[in-house]
Amino acid sequence: MRVDPSGSHVPLTAANAAPAPPKPAAPDAGAPAGASQFKPTADLTRLMEALRGYPEHREQTVAAVLARLAAGEFDTPQAAADTARAMMGGE
Repeated sequence: MRVDPSGSHVPLTAANAAPAPPKPAAPDAGAPAGASQFKPTADLTRLMEALRGYPEHREQTVAAVLARLAAGEFDTPQAAADTARAMMGGE
């Protein structure tokens, strides 16, 4: 016997049982063959709109942090204490 721990209710099957063939999906009139239509939920739409409000400075931020790291700014006892405090949720 084999147990399938997929998180959903799956009956136990014999180890040598052949898997069932996939069921064909109903064709979508406006989509290419084999494609499915993605419809975002209201929550996903709200989150995507919230993300659009944030400026994109990742490359600049990474470059600035790498420069500070190379300069040794983070190799001090104060930097270690600040990091520990931030990790513990302090100000």
